[in-house]
Amino acid sequence: MSDFTVEVQHSPDTILALSKVIYSIQNTKKRAVMVISAIVCLLLGSRLIGNIAEPFNYLFSLYGCFSLVFMNFPAKYRGETIINNLRKGNKPFPCSVFQFQKDCFTVNTKNYESNKEKYQYKDCHRLIIGKDALYYFLNREAAFIFPISCLPEGQVEAFKTYLEEKTGLRFTVMNHWWNATLKSLFNRKKNMH
Repeated sequence: MSDFTVEVQHSPDTILALSKVIYSIQNTKKRAVMVISAIVCLLLGSRLIGNIAEPFNYLFSLYGCFSLVFMNFPAKYRGETIINNLRKGNKPFPCSVFQFQKDCFTVNTKNYESNKEKYQYKDCHRLIIGKDALYYFLNREAAFIFPISCLPEGQVEAFKTYLEEKTGLRFTVMNHWWNATLKSLFNRKKNMH
């Protein structure tokens, strides 16, 4: 008998969201450096700081704009590659059924030949809450997504509390670089295995 059963029907949206969150977690420092350098280049290019001669100031502005616009390109590219491969192979988007029990949870993927996979709560790397989903990280490179819409109605808070108790970790909010504080960065480190 499971404590919670969650069925996640994947779609292009879930695959792109998961790809973006994994990319963000893997590249937090790299993204921060990229944003800071882009802002500095924009300030140099617009001559708010320094005095870069024309036409070189335009190159700085161009670099700053491209860096900000294409920051999530690798995540989007990886997600779209997965989506396109599924479509090319005429495979349905996976539907994963999670059964949460006392010491572990199992995952079974419908429409695919696979054995039930078992995961121990103690091995959880971190828990993240995003805008429309909860993320359970197995490590820095792999995570499960639980869209809020797939969770039992009225049970979102109970499910969050359940995972926190089982893993010994706390859900941390997916911080964007512009609202990160020292406290949030410290809590993020504290809530990881």
